[in-house]
Amino acid sequence: MVSILITGSTIFTGKEIIRDGYVYIKDGKIKKIGVQPIPEEINEPSLLLGGKGRIIAPSLSAIADIAIFLMRFYKLKMNKRIEFYKMLSQKELFTLSLPAIYELNMHAITTIFVESINISYVLDLKDKIGGYYGIAKPACIDSLAVPPSLVGEVNVKGFGCDGQGINDDDNEYLILLGKNSYNTSNIENIYEKSEKLRSLAGLSPNIIKENNNAEIAVYDTSKPPAMNFYKCDLDCIKNIYNENATLESLIAGENVLVDIGGHLRIGQKHLKEAESLADKITNDEKFRQILF
Repeated sequence: MVSILITGSTIFTGKEIIRDGYVYIKDGKIKKIGVQPIPEEINEPSLLLGGKGRIIAPSLSAIADIAIFLMRFYKLKMNKRIEFYKMLSQKELFTLSLPAIYELNMHAITTIFVESINISYVLDLKDKIGGYYGIAKPACIDSLAVPPSLVGEVNVKGFGCDGQGINDDDNEYLILLGKNSYNTSNIENIYEKSEKLRSLAGLSPNIIKENNNAEIAVYDTSKPPAMNFYKCDLDCIKNIYNENATLESLIAGENVLVDIGGHLRIGQKHLKEAESLADKITNDEKFRQILF
């Protein structure tokens, strides 16, 4: 059984702040949250994270077009993105998605609604990389059978793909479709937009409280950038996602995805494979007809 103890100078639970607190996780669930010192019954956790100057916060949920990530500079509209997805194999979709998962995780996103017409590679990402995944189904395609191992489905619509769903450029939710990058620093009220997306998908709020799944980001504000940010008040602390603070750790259930500022599941080998495949695709005439 995996147990994780996180300590921090400030915990933003999603509703309030706790100073000099701790979060204890066991088997992917938050078992206890409180003010230090650590209770005697919490002894010998499998992993100890955080420390002085850290901010512990709920992680985020977003919709993203992960398989198109390395072609994002072509700014493909939804109809072209769908055409692109149809031309790729399950393995190619998986490989091309790895840099996007890396970047999303490094922006504290643990629940990803993947714009997709193919369930299989999303299941592979869940099993091999970790984190939580749902489907952002284009409104103009047939229904997809989303298995219970994924967190659900939302419908999205855009240029050349009409129907029932939210627009791919809607700014009421945390939607990262058709963007040049997944940088979240300029998005206002990012936690609220993430939570609104979870509500739309029928997920419970991501609040740091006992018995919830652990979806937690740990930021190091003991040094620049955002040095001493942990000392500010609630309204200020809620902006931690926008302050370019160092994401030190990221936990999704039993999986630690990021630690000591580095991704634990996606390495340089995977990124190089994805880059090589993207180069091959952009030089393939049948794909260039979509990209240009």
